[in-house]
Amino acid sequence: LPELELIVADQVMPIPEHVRQLITSIQLDLTEIPEDYLVPVGEGEYDPSLLEDESLDPDDVWGGVYHEEGAFFR
Repeated sequence: LPELELIVADQVMPIPEHVRQLITSIQLDLTEIPEDYLVPVGEGEYDPSLLEDESLDPDDVWGGVYHEEGAFFR
């Protein structure tokens, strides 16, 4: 089977192992991934930024009220 790449908005995205296994199974059953399998169907959130890890910017601590992540104010 050929190596797989998932490209969303011109960016190569990592393929989770359970999705890789599903794609491999489809390829073994059908010999290829049908074109209609690659198009989103129905309502859903298809924003690739949701797959990215949220990173904190250390410079943001000086904007507004500073607090530690997970801290509570009383």
